[in-house]
Amino acid sequence: MPQYTDRLEQKQYDISPTDDDYIDKLTDVTGMFRTFGEALTAFLAEHDYISFQSPESANRYIRNAFEKTAITAPRSLPRWFSDGIRPSRKTAFQICFALGLNFDSTQDFFRRVVLQRGIDCHDQTEAAYYFALRHGFPYHKIIAFLQDLSDFPISTTVQHTPTIFTTDIMSEIDSLETLEDLSVFLKENAAWFGENNRTASRFIQQLWDEIAAQNGLAVRERFLVNKRRNIKNLFIWDIYLQILGLPSKEIKSIASNRSLKFILKNDKLLHSLAQDSFPDRQGFQLILAGKHVAYERVRKILILLSFYSFWANRAISKSEIICRAQGGDADRCLVEINRFLADSSYPVLYSGNPYDWLFLFAIQDDYPLETFRGFMGELFAQGVEHNG
Repeated sequence: MPQYTDRLEQKQYDISPTDDDYIDKLTDVTGMFRTFGEALTAFLAEHDYISFQSPESANRYIRNAFEKTAITAPRSLPRWFSDGIRPSRKTAFQICFALGLNFDSTQDFFRRVVLQRGIDCHDQTEAAYYFALRHGFPYHKIIAFLQDLSDFPISTTVQHTPTIFTTDIMSEIDSLETLEDLSVFLKENAAWFGENNRTASRFIQQLWDEIAAQNGLAVRERFLVNKRRNIKNLFIWDIYLQILGLPSKEIKSIASNRSLKFILKNDKLLHSLAQDSFPDRQGFQLILAGKHVAYERVRKILILLSFYSFWANRAISKSEIICRAQGGDADRCLVEINRFLADSSYPVLYSGNPYDWLFLFAIQDDYPLETFRGFMGELFAQGVEHNG
């Protein structure tokens, strides 16, 4: 996979918004991202040193791995290679067990092939997977164990109790030796589970407070543009559009339901994986209200807010409407975003992830925030044209 990511990383430097064929180049990048089947084939070649002559041979290899480990192969398996179908998270774990991956390889598989977070030990099932991978237990054994466990109610509201970090749960599980120990641990600490994404949600709340406060980043950035000192009543929708750099009047006249879905459905410029769970007003509202929100939605909002916070702070400190990056700013921004992600037990930015690539591309430009907003503006212009 290094050559694959090297090519995508090079594109971040080669493409500039000033290029005459800028949009064509971005469209070419959208077509560079691998399907799940292609990424899986490359992963196998890298880890098992197996080179497949065709998608059919890779299909047979995976199917045999399922059969050898007594795991029922999903009916959609051939379509991973022929139609670009992506498996469910449950099936992705079955692949890891079928291939005999250890914990580290499983984490790598999820980051670079599945393009999701690795094992989430705030989920009881995945905590059991973690134990099984650490101890080399087969899939059928851990599934039988899970079937014997009683169900525990899971709240959909983030509780205001001391945070139990994912690493804390992992450390506790590492001290266990038997499935009986694991069963006792899961039952005695049921309150620890069902609160995944909690740390990331708190980071989002902190960033939002910095951005949306009475004299926060959003207000101060607006003042740079229009010099109005009495900017009031900025709602989530207003700040959201400001972060994206989209024209609020034009948007409001088109998006009556305050949704940007009509501009995001652009497969040429925005890969389907980037479209999926793209930050939206409703996602912000749910997180800020303390509601449980799915991982992909939370991670993408966290990336967006940390990116905006960094460059808006730079612009305000320099009193620049269009902020130019200085030496080292790109690296500092990347470190900051990755710190938020790593501290949330999320994968750091990865060039092979279409959503991540957009931010990595913008960060490397001389005008990162302007470049990102310019991309969103192009999506908006094409969306308006397409929708008449």
